[in-house]
Amino acid sequence: MTGASARPRFQIRLIDDLGDHRALVALGQLADELGFDSLMFPHSPFRANSWVLNAAIAQTTKRIGLSAAGPIHTTDPSEIATYVVALDEISGGRVSVRLGAHNFDTLRWTGLDGSDVVPRVREVAELLRSLFRGEVVAHQGPMYHWTSNAYLRVKPYRPIVPIWITPIGDELLELSGEIGDGTLPMVTPPESAALIMEPIRRGLERSASPARPFEKCAFVWLAISEDG
Repeated sequence: MTGASARPRFQIRLIDDLGDHRALVALGQLADELGFDSLMFPHSPFRANSWVLNAAIAQTTKRIGLSAAGPIHTTDPSEIATYVVALDEISGGRVSVRLGAHNFDTLRWTGLDGSDVVPRVREVAELLRSLFRGEVVAHQGPMYHWTSNAYLRVKPYRPIVPIWITPIGDELLELSGEIGDGTLPMVTPPESAALIMEPIRRGLERSASPARPFEKCAFVWLAISEDG
């Protein structure tokens, strides 16, 4: 993960194949102690709930950043916003939000295909940013229709929470550059990084603020075991 800082930073992703909920919390605490910069729990239907895990980590660590999932197809953005605001306050401002998709297989478990992911990410990002700023969000969009009662009843800890896009496919890669504070593409194999960055750069170039601070994080898989 790189951005304005010259030092590369490292995020770790912990999945429930590694153990139960208590084991995942313990691993998150260990990641904090070992100096990882941020932590991500995946959030998929029928898997370990990342919102609960993040809340536990926020209470038991002081430093590590928390990449909070926004499950846009299964959760209304009004609920995503209240979760993020609560987690950001409990953690002391260590939260970023990620929106998008790395695959659609898990969505299909619930009968959803995710084909509307690009316009949905765009709309949800707009709604979340408005709510974080403490605004009344009377909104009539293609997917969400909110009245003048749509505003947070709790004060956000910060008016700006970074929104990262998890992109799969060129359209979502471009959108991450256009509207994201950061991008988190799956780079497999690592040699594909330059190719994957091309649509992200196109999105940056057409964005309202091409020179804004923008984080680029290559998501790669590592398998570590004592037994090959």
